[in-house]
Amino acid sequence: MDAAGLGEEEDKNGSFSSRLITKIVDNIQLNISNIHIRYEDGFVDEAHPFALGIMLASFTAVSTDGNWKAAFVEDQKRICKKCNLKGLSLYP
Repeated sequence: MDAAGLGEEEDKNGSFSSRLITKIVDNIQLNISNIHIRYEDGFVDEAHPFALGIMLASFTAVSTDGNWKAAFVEDQKRICKKCNLKGLSLYP
């Protein structure tokens, strides 16, 4: 095989790899649920300790088609993601 043939094969593999990675990233789905983060501080002012936090019931993100229906995305110029956020709360 000559050097030009090896270059073409590497381009095909690179092209395939980049298309595969793009397809995976375009179609990734994210589901997060039941998150509670709390920070307590009694060191800054020992006479007045405080706490604050954030709670999240759920967060989802999915790829959609042109009609905002969840779908596997293939070869689209524009990628749409539908996100849903439930039960977000902050407290002092």
